[in-house]
Amino acid sequence: MLISQGFAMLFLLRSSTAEECPEKCKCKSSFQRVEINCSFRGLREIPFIPETATELYLHDNLLTTVAPGTFGKLPNLRTISLHNNRWDCDCHIAYLHQWLQHPSAAVHPNVTCFTPTAIKLKPVTELRGNEYTGCWSHHLYPCRNMYPGSIILCLLYLLLLILMTCSFTNIKSKAYIFTPSNEFQISRKSEKINLLTEIELMDESPGDDLENFLFSESMEILPQILHTLNTKCNIKIKEH
Repeated sequence: MLISQGFAMLFLLRSSTAEECPEKCKCKSSFQRVEINCSFRGLREIPFIPETATELYLHDNLLTTVAPGTFGKLPNLRTISLHNNRWDCDCHIAYLHQWLQHPSAAVHPNVTCFTPTAIKLKPVTELRGNEYTGCWSHHLYPCRNMYPGSIILCLLYLLLLILMTCSFTNIKSKAYIFTPSNEFQISRKSEKINLLTEIELMDESPGDDLENFLFSESMEILPQILHTLNTKCNIKIKEH
């Protein structure tokens, strides 16, 4: 009875594996072992892999990246091969790099970069993030797939932008009002009557004399304005 049940379970396992076997791949199954061999198939992307897979062979293909979460959907995976592919080590390789740091399965060695040329044959596990080029012109993955160093750099840029915005706002919000000194106000009050009298007299004289008189009166306030600009705005203007 037990033997017949074991054969029945094995038959169901083999039939389900055959139905879920990815196109272009070869699949084998036995008791507690499901092998999916997709090597040497010219694959440019990883096909759908059933979660029952325990061994996955993806070496010697044209793979350039791994979609985030791909290997997290394979809880039974024990062995995987990823070498001899064309891994593009830009920001799209972040998920594979992080997964290889703490893999949930035994990984065959020699998972190396194919591009860019400057880091060709460099192990993906040795990437630090600063080797990435052209990341900003491509679609960015969510922040959880970025390196901590990249996140810190983004935060520093954001902080700098905020500080610059606050600085410009403060500059625009500051307004310095020229206020004559008390002595200047008293002297102007004492001269007000004389000024009105002189202006009335100037009305009977030619227009040029009146214009010269008003100009000379305006020049008397110029030192006060220059002093305010120098002390409050740190602006120095030379008189000629």
